Order: sequence, then structure tokens, then C-alpha cells
Amino acid sequence: MRLSESGYKQTIAKLLPGDRIEVGAPLGHTTLIPEDPRPVVFLIGGIGITPARSILFQANHDRDDREFFLFYSNYDREDAAFWEELEHFPFLRYRFIPTLTDSKLGMESWGGERGFISRALLEKYLPDIRTPLYYLVGTLGFTTAMTSILMEAGVQKTAIRQDPFIGF
Repeated sequence: MRLSESGYKQTIAKLLPGDRIEVGAPLGHTTLIPEDPRPVVFLIGGIGITPARSILFQANHDRDDREFFLFYSNYDREDAAFWEELEHFPFLRYRFIPTLTDSKLGMESWGGERGFISRALLEKYLPDIRTPLYYLVGTLGFTTAMTSILMEAGVQKTAIRQDPFIGF
């Protein structure tokens, strides 16, 4: 876990061995709609990759025949969880598009995309930005920004599913 100033992470950081905590069931709205034939596009910020990773593994297992695109935004390569696992899914029509926004080390040698996920970046990789079903997972600021980009590009609100992480 990357330590930050969020109340959640500060509370976790103060725990001592033997402390007791209560954990609830997982929450969120990020589930794949199996009967929807549209391409699936994940717009993911940081650790928001966790539900997308699970969905991609299941879709690969099921040999889902839709197109899948994963736009995965991180500050730098070292902070990106599950990177190697996400590079290839053998039974999917799949494109992995990682982007780094503020790499501390190695940005000079990074040959991939740089900066935040933008409309221009989406249009570079997607045949038609208005057609897919979008899944947005990350901080509230991230999911709000992605929703704005998509709505301005003409994507219907019903094609956007978002799961913001509150409290960051």
C-alpha cells in the first residue's frame, strides 16, 4: 500500500500487531455486462486496476470475443500494480495502453504513452470513441475527469460505468 494523507491509510498505518479490525464485504459497481456486444474500455487510475484485472482474467478464462482496451494511468512504472500480468491475455482481443504521468526514474527510456488519459489518447487507439462500453475506476477526481472527456466526445451516459474511490 502506498501511504498517503487519506484518513483510511493513516488509520491503517497506525495499526499495531494484534490490533483488531472489522472488514466489510467488497463494494463497487464494476462488473462486466456479459450480454453487451460492444467493445469494453477500461480507463483506470492507479490501484483502480484491481477490479479491472479481475474482470480481464475472467473474460480471458471465458474466451470472451469482444474487444478489450485497458488505458492504465500511473505516476511511474514502479507504482503500477500488476503491470506484467496485464501485458497479455492470450484468449482476448486485447490492447494494453499504459501511460505514465510523472515518472521519477526512467522516463527518458520510457517509449510508451506519457501524460494523463485524454480524448486525443483515446481517439488514437479506439476506432470510434462513442461506441464502446466504458469502465472508469480510480479516485473521484479521476473518474469525474474521465466522465467529462467521454461526455464531451458524445459518449452516452448509459455507456459509462464508474467506480470512484472515495476518501483519497
